[in-house]
Amino acid sequence: MNQKHDSLKALVNQHREEFEPTPEGLDTLWPDISDRLDEVEGSKTKEVPWLRIAAAILLLMAAGLSWYQWPQQEENIDLATVVPELAESQLYYGQLISQQMELLQSEKSKVDPEVLEDITLIDRDLEVLMQDLRDGADSEEVVMAIIQLYRTKLMMLTEILNEIQEEKSKESDHDTVII
Repeated sequence: MNQKHDSLKALVNQHREEFEPTPEGLDTLWPDISDRLDEVEGSKTKEVPWLRIAAAILLLMAAGLSWYQWPQQEENIDLATVVPELAESQLYYGQLISQQMELLQSEKSKVDPEVLEDITLIDRDLEVLMQDLRDGADSEEVVMAIIQLYRTKLMMLTEILNEIQEEKSKESDHDTVII
C-alpha cells in the first residue's frame, strides 16, 4: 500500500502546477463573477423596494385597523358577566330610571337646567365607575358605588317628578277655584 501511496504522491507532485490555478485564470474568472453579481443585485433592487413598500403599507393598515377596533371591543364588554352582582341591580335600576327619564322628558321645560346638569354629572360618574370596573379596580367597592349612584339618580328623578306633579295639582286646584 505504501507503494501505491508513494506513486500517487509522486504523480501529484509532478503535476502540481496543472492543479493550481494560474494567475491568468484568476484574472479572467473574477470579473465574470463580479459582473454576474452586479446583474443579480441590480435586478433584485428593482423589485424589492416595491415589495417592501407594499408590505409596510399592509402592516400599517393592519395596525391601524387593530387600534381602531380595540377600544370598541372593550366597550362592548357586558359588565354583568364580569361582575354578576351588578346584573340584577343594572336591570332593576335601569328600568326604573328609564321610566322616570321618559316622564321627565315630557316635562323638561319645567325642570331647572342645573338639575339636569346634575343628572348628567351622575351619568358621567357612572361611566367612570364602569370604566374602573373594566380596568380591574376593586370590584366590590366599585359595584357598591355604582348602585349608590343608581339610587341617587332614581331619588333625584322621583323628587323632580313629584315636584312637577305638585305644581300641576296646585295649578289645577287654583284653576278650579277661579272658575
